[in-house]
Amino acid sequence: MTTTTLQLLAMHGWAGWPNSFSAWQEPLATRGWTLHCGNRGYGLQAPTMPDWSPRGRRVLLLHSMGPHLLDPARYRAAEAVVLMASFGRFVPEGVDGQPVRKAIETMAGLLAAEEDETLFTAFREAVAAPQPLEMLPPGVESAGLNRQGRQRLSEDLALLERLEALPAAFPRQVPVLLVQPQDDAVVHPLAQRSLWEALPQAELLAIAGCGHGLLSAMLIPAVCDWLESQWP
Repeated sequence: MTTTTLQLLAMHGWAGWPNSFSAWQEPLATRGWTLHCGNRGYGLQAPTMPDWSPRGRRVLLLHSMGPHLLDPARYRAAEAVVLMASFGRFVPEGVDGQPVRKAIETMAGLLAAEEDETLFTAFREAVAAPQPLEMLPPGVESAGLNRQGRQRLSEDLALLERLEALPAAFPRQVPVLLVQPQDDAVVHPLAQRSLWEALPQAELLAIAGCGHGLLSAMLIPAVCDWLESQWP
């Protein structure tokens, strides 16, 4: 085990919140590492974006749309990045992207109509698949939504449709781990492949039998092992 102190700054994806990373707290603390989570403010909590502290190697832990929701300034000092079920472009070009675009439009309509149960049940089932929905931790909608949170959800759905690549500020010169679930029902295989091609220097961790929610017991130990290998 490395004796290097690490500080991890995490960012969730669409409809996520800091609780999405609750399972990481104890394993990281056991190693003497710290975890701070950004919050887009989809629920009742205000948006927050932690900054780096002076102590410890700086690691970004980004899930799904997290790379696009992170404050670009946080990329500047990052020394390693873990991308989990992430993407640059979300909607594939051409005919392949039509079903994805239609799904986003349907979600936007449900959000505007405040049909929350229909929207979030369907979305969370896709995130959990192939595991059952009950395995996912509670989502941000479980604590309630306000007008500002709904507005951010709507704005970010529109952003999702427009994305073409990783943010320009993304630090391509640092070590990158791509965690790609092999049964992702949210991110199109072409979007997965596009990200891999955009980061040829990255190491790939493919997790079989696992979906977008990364409900796998091997996830956290594997990521921690990779981080330790960067600073032996």
